[in-house]
Amino acid sequence: MSEQLNKETSKILFAGDCCARRPISVVVATIFTILGISMAAIWVPQIITVGANHIAQSLCALVFIAAFLGFGIWLLRKVIANERTQMAITSEGISYGALFCHWDDIKEIGIWEKYWRRKDLYCVKRLNEEHDVFIELNLTAGLNPKQIRAVMCVLKSNVLPSHPNVRLIAMEGH
Repeated sequence: MSEQLNKETSKILFAGDCCARRPISVVVATIFTILGISMAAIWVPQIITVGANHIAQSLCALVFIAAFLGFGIWLLRKVIANERTQMAITSEGISYGALFCHWDDIKEIGIWEKYWRRKDLYCVKRLNEEHDVFIELNLTAGLNPKQIRAVMCVLKSNVLPSHPNVRLIAMEGH
C-alpha cells in the first residue's frame, strides 16, 4: 500500500530539504569511486590472465568492483546534480522524499542529536502491532534553536490536539 501526500487538501506546517552536496557526501563518493577504480585496475588484469579456471573468484571480484564503483558513481551523480530530498510536516502527516507517513501511523516525533551539535527531526512509524521503524528526517544544516521551537510549537498546536496517538519528544532546553 503506497500512501501519498494530498497536496490540495494538506496544509504545510513546516518544510525543509536535505542537499546531497555536503562535505561528507563528497568525501564518501570520492573514496568509493577511487577504491572501485583501484580494485578494477588491480584485479581485472589478474582475472583476464586466470581466465575461466577461477570463474567463482573472478565473479566475486567483479561484483565487489561493481558495488564500489556503482555506489561511488551514484553518490557522485547526486552530489554533482545537487539533488535534494524535500521534507514537509503537513496537516496529513510527514513526507520525506518519496516516503509519506500519515499521522495515524506515527507513534512518536522529536528532535535528536545524531552528530555533535547537530539536531534533526525523527519519527517512529508503526509497521504493525509489534514492530516500529525509526525514520531520520535530516535537513542539510540541521535545526537551529529557533527552528526547533517553531517545529515544536506547530506540532503542539496543530498535530497533537487531533492526533493523540503521536508522542512529541522535545530535547531539554528547547
